[in-house]
Amino acid sequence: MLLFFGVQGIQLLITALGYDDECKYLNLRLRMEQQRLFAWSETSGLLDLESKNHDKILNSNIFNLHRQTVLDVLVQIQCLFDEFTSHQRKHNNLKTDQDEDNLLGAPDKDAKQANFPMSDRKRDFIKNAMNALKSKSQEGYRRLRWVSLDKAAFEMLLSKFSTLNDNMTNILDHSLQVEIRHTVQDTNRRVLLLHHKIADLSHLVLALKSQLDVGAASPMIVSPLSKSEREASIDSLMQLCKLAKFKAFNETIDPKAGRPSQVDQKAAVFLELARPSQPNDLQVPRCLIELVPGVNEPDAARCEAFMKTIAGKKKVWIEWKDYDTAGMYQDSLSKEDIVERVRKLASLLSHSPKPDAFRTPHCLGFFDKADPGTRADDVDILDRQLGLIFERPKDDTLTRFHPCLSASFFKMMASGNPA
Repeated sequence: MLLFFGVQGIQLLITALGYDDECKYLNLRLRMEQQRLFAWSETSGLLDLESKNHDKILNSNIFNLHRQTVLDVLVQIQCLFDEFTSHQRKHNNLKTDQDEDNLLGAPDKDAKQANFPMSDRKRDFIKNAMNALKSKSQEGYRRLRWVSLDKAAFEMLLSKFSTLNDNMTNILDHSLQVEIRHTVQDTNRRVLLLHHKIADLSHLVLALKSQLDVGAASPMIVSPLSKSEREASIDSLMQLCKLAKFKAFNETIDPKAGRPSQVDQKAAVFLELARPSQPNDLQVPRCLIELVPGVNEPDAARCEAFMKTIAGKKKVWIEWKDYDTAGMYQDSLSKEDIVERVRKLASLLSHSPKPDAFRTPHCLGFFDKADPGTRADDVDILDRQLGLIFERPKDDTLTRFHPCLSASFFKMMASGNPA
């Protein structure tokens, strides 16, 4: 029942009312640490102990080797949250309130409101834990409410909770550590997919940075295998942080979560998504692009070219987007729509720095292949193309260039799927 008691204290803080916008990242960070607790609990067989699935436990040697350590960690987690909550209530930072929305008894509903994924097993476990808490209370569910949130104390709570999760993970063998890391990574990626608004993505960035700061400051001495897993986890968090920031940038140029609110706009400034040095209009005059003759095939998706700059001619790659059927059919995009989407795509691909997952050359802009002096109806069908301009990296083998680079991004933007 120790995990029950620990989860009760955590869930009471997770569902507490009164998290100001600048403190919402702390709530998200707590949810992420709770997920780590569930990850190692499930991997080590602790959830089977709580559900009295003794057969599975007997087939595992984890409790034979580490039973007392596991119990000690659970006691420390329970005491950590009980003492924190008691201290905050004593100083009138926390008070109790009615649970009018019944979120304490519906963890899946709470998770959905927070855009946080929750498995059926985790939902059922939390629900059982909170029902056990309710059965001991004469007043039923009582929800916590922040009167004044002590950020420094909350950060310290998270740091200690993270250390306890680390300590427990480090005593497991390497294969289990890898399993836990993959479980946590999968949850974190789903969190990213569920967050769309710029403000929400900024909370995710802050939560990840907070977790990275704790990891960097931890003085733990661990085995070489645990150290490698720790480094892999840090790399994963850094990658996710970049992806969240990149997705937020995409939302600024192609909003899919509705009109950005003032909170979103403040978050965009905080994340430095809009910089004066970054051009808004990336359309390049056709006269600055010189296609390499005799090298490029007429129907090729991309070609080699030179771009005229102040410093001289620069080798570039061009990837084409046709607009020969623009406006021909009822459901087809107009040329103006296609130009606008290519403009957004060029802006997205020109953003720097990009996450490592986006192994794409830097985009310099785009141009219209058609002669600007020719009437639209008179433009040759072979010239009805927009060209995305990419820098050529040192390894400039054209065939190594991803075959569906702009096409896949263009489909993503056209369909409205998140980055």
